[in-house]
Amino acid sequence: MNAATEQAREAHDRPPPRRQRLRALAAESARYVVVAGISFLWVMGSSAALHELVGLSQQLAVALALVSALGINFTLLRLFVFPGQSTAIGSQLAATAAVSASFRGLEYLGFLLLNGPVGLHYLTATAAALLASSLAKFLIYRNIVFRRAPADPAAATAQQPDKIGSR
Repeated sequence: MNAATEQAREAHDRPPPRRQRLRALAAESARYVVVAGISFLWVMGSSAALHELVGLSQQLAVALALVSALGINFTLLRLFVFPGQSTAIGSQLAATAAVSASFRGLEYLGFLLLNGPVGLHYLTATAAALLASSLAKFLIYRNIVFRRAPADPAAATAQQPDKIGSR
């Protein structure tokens, strides 16, 4: 095969950039759903255990479960959902804690509203509050907290033709 034929075949076999971005988004979304499922099960299980087995109030049990989920979520988000992070772990942990605290506060308010005035069972209210916030959290984590820089800015610049008289 000649070089032109090989290049044409490689160009045909390689998905276009838009398709690559959609595949990456789908993969991240799928991994996020797995992590959200783990987090959901953790919060639900630890809420029930803290209330039913330890004897804490429903409100305190849910609050402690939400707080304890932060470490699990950060680790799984950084290593599994959005791998290959170059941002310092401390700044990402702080950003994750801020986003998580904001959403956990909203989730807890949602739980209180659904459990109190609406009258839902505490586990149903917890599940509804957690599910409602998942999409917004994914978008904030993906586009702000765990946003990755372009793959290799130096390589992208190196491929551009040099301008005469500039360095």
